Amino acid sequence: MGLLDLFKKKKSEETDLKSITYKRYWLDSISTILIPTDWEVTNNDRFLARSADDKANLTVMSSEEPLKGEITKRFFENLKGDFFKEYEREGFTALDETVANERYISKTFQTYDEVEYHFTCAKKLEDKAIISEIILRHKDVYSLEVRELVDKIGMSIQYVADFTRLFAERLITKNPNVQVRSTKGLEIEWMLKSEPGQLITSFLDNAYAEYMHRSDFYLSEIIEKYATSILETIPKEKPKAQPKPQTPPAPEKPKEAPKVVVPEPPKEAPKAKEEPVIVAAPPKEEPKPEAPKEAKKEPVAPAKEEKVTAPKEEPKVETPAPKEEHKEPVFPDVKEFVPEPPKEAPKAKEPPVAPQETPVKEQPAQKTQPVSEKEAPKVEPVTHSDDQQVTSGGLVIRKEEIFPLVRKATFIEELKEEIPDLLYENINSELGVIYLVRNEGISLTQGDLKGLMLDRLALKSLAVQNLIDQIEVGVDEEGSRYTIVADGRFEASFLVVSELWSKDNIPVEGTIIIGVPSNNVLLITGSANPNDMNWIRHRVAQAYVESKIPISDKLFEIKGNALIPMEM
Repeated sequence: MGLLDLFKKKKSEETDLKSITYKRYWLDSISTILIPTDWEVTNNDRFLARSADDKANLTVMSSEEPLKGEITKRFFENLKGDFFKEYEREGFTALDETVANERYISKTFQTYDEVEYHFTCAKKLEDKAIISEIILRHKDVYSLEVRELVDKIGMSIQYVADFTRLFAERLITKNPNVQVRSTKGLEIEWMLKSEPGQLITSFLDNAYAEYMHRSDFYLSEIIEKYATSILETIPKEKPKAQPKPQTPPAPEKPKEAPKVVVPEPPKEAPKAKEEPVIVAAPPKEEPKPEAPKEAKKEPVAPAKEEKVTAPKEEPKVETPAPKEEHKEPVFPDVKEFVPEPPKEAPKAKEPPVAPQETPVKEQPAQKTQPVSEKEAPKVEPVTHSDDQQVTSGGLVIRKEEIFPLVRKATFIEELKEEIPDLLYENINSELGVIYLVRNEGISLTQGDLKGLMLDRLALKSLAVQNLIDQIEVGVDEEGSRYTIVADGRFEASFLVVSELWSKDNIPVEGTIIIGVPSNNVLLITGSANPNDMNWIRHRVAQAYVESKIPISDKLFEIKGNALIPMEM
């Protein structure tokens, strides 16, 4: 049937424009949209597109309005609910039910000679809601395929602000030294925390241009590529700060040291200062009254002169002294400690032995931490290194061991009470996704995300690829009833493989209906056949009751890119 063809395509998929079904166009100055490549597109006052066979005409209108709070299902119902009712009062026939959720609202009407497919989505930017309204007028009768086409076009709208934000997050995760100052359009201003004041401006036009020419599957890869390129331009000439070892002025200080060392006579320094006065005058006066006594004093003077010559012997002591006391040559009192170093010298030989023993004992005890810390920076420059890891609670987390895990929303809320910084993503009001380290039962947190040098988008892409590459999956097929068969743990996780859930891969009649009653049961069928619907309802109810890890007893319907809970 083609359900598993997707996994084969991703490894050999061509990325040139000709192989892409849709092409991305600028919708306005802040957003882009995907349109079939063979459609003719014009963008004047309004964005217009026309199919190659002239049967379909697409119009997209953008507006904005003040917004308090968040964009929710109620927001869309208030926005378009009355309009849809008015349309019916004017005589137009509703061809399907109104579909409203936290992402968009849609409905289809039969007008005079054509079918109108309506789709409205919105994006919150600061305190405003940017609203995009799509109307596709088709000359043929109502078609589920066209309805899904309109939903896909509507959900393909991307905002430049989101791209720039994701890019900024990637820069920071790749280099924590980066600080983003501001973003505007495709322009980002940032700086290095270690070099404040040097503001860098990067333009993401080329990165976004490449993204527009490739599928959304490659968004994370493109951001990674250009973020790495930008960070490689950071100058790495900080070793110039090595002039510090140019402390050869130290030997100059020892030259002054001997002059300071001469103050050995500081004990007799006062005499030395008085002696020049005594030596200058007394020799003239003293020889007259008591020449013999003065002669006895004169030999003392030469003794003092011998002390002056003493520095000739002292330089021997001074040479080792300056080597050990370069840092404190200014203080004359240092000489008093000069005799002590030789006594402590043998002790100085012993301490080096002690420090050598202590680090040897500490290093083995901390092997796991330094290894992870040393490996991380080495792996970081590699764009998609699967061996990058982080240590969390004594457990080494490797990239290739991260998997997505689909669970009930209430279960995730309870888990968040135990793990406040739990990493999770909502699929809808009933289901959510957490990220698990395979075979360890450890849920990833925000701290683990930073340690792995990933952002949320890259993490999801990595986890999905691990799921596809490492989990063997098969399909039990009974007509238009399908059961996903994997390893008994990750069947439900295939819900997050967004590109799987299309009519190209699952050719059922009506819309795609999914049942995910437990972690190891994933059921698929179409909405058009009542017998198929009874089959999936019965299987879901039974598996939900019997499962050790129940997820949901509801059915879900694929609408565009959204998984919508069905009313039972």
